[in-house]
Amino acid sequence: MMKEEEKVTDSPSMRVHYAGVCAFWIAGMWVVSWVCMLNFYRYPLLSLLSLVLYAWSVFMLYQMVDKYKRSIAPLGFLDSFWLSWRICIFAGMVSGLADYVYLRFIDKGQFLEQMTRIMSDEQYMQTMKAMYSHQEIEQMKLIMQGITLGDMLSNILFTAFILSIPISLLVAYLTKLKNRRSGSIGYPTGDDQN
Repeated sequence: MMKEEEKVTDSPSMRVHYAGVCAFWIAGMWVVSWVCMLNFYRYPLLSLLSLVLYAWSVFMLYQMVDKYKRSIAPLGFLDSFWLSWRICIFAGMVSGLADYVYLRFIDKGQFLEQMTRIMSDEQYMQTMKAMYSHQEIEQMKLIMQGITLGDMLSNILFTAFILSIPISLLVAYLTKLKNRRSGSIGYPTGDDQN
């Protein structure tokens, strides 16, 4: 006796589960991108790799939402937005945790120390003096010396939350645009595609 193929049905819990699974992949890309960005002062090409990975993560997010639309349920603009937003929020939380582990146990303050050292560099200070007053430069030094791990993590999480909105809007728009190009009102069927 053959088993019938189990078809996954769309439900709010299914969307949350799918978002959670996808978030680990996106978060992994964000963490690698972030670590590359932290080490840009040693290896300048890492900053380029960081940008490429972040852009690739947005493309992967689009692919994940599109896959959900193709294999599980047709989604409208708003549903695509909410699914991609959930993925971004979950990925932000996972990457925030990974960033904490990196900064607390692996980096051990080297990044902040390097930034303080850069701000004390004579060539950097000449550039800063051309743009800011002496008082503003001293305030920046005090701020850099006073940054804690908690400050950095709250900034990372807040940035992930803020960026998740335009990224999710972009993904929802692209999935809607794909529907329009296929010539159908809903998600295209196999007969509609060329």
